[in-house]
Amino acid sequence: PFRIKHTHVRTAMRNGAVFEICYSGALRGEDERRNWWTAAKELVRMTKGKGLIISSGSDQIENLRAPRDAENL
Repeated sequence: PFRIKHTHVRTAMRNGAVFEICYSGALRGEDERRNWWTAAKELVRMTKGKGLIISSGSDQIENLRAPRDAENL
């Protein structure tokens, strides 16, 4: 767990950065899942949903999901 600073995110967005949210963190153990949801929710709030990419970030086939499953996350 770590804190994301709002000013750093806004500055990065002004400079053209995009952010990737890897949903494989939501498929792990209880603590990892809680941290993932908190960080993802905070990032969406800070960016207002703009400049986000959702990906699996997984190296194992069982952690891949269909596009509609990722959309539901």
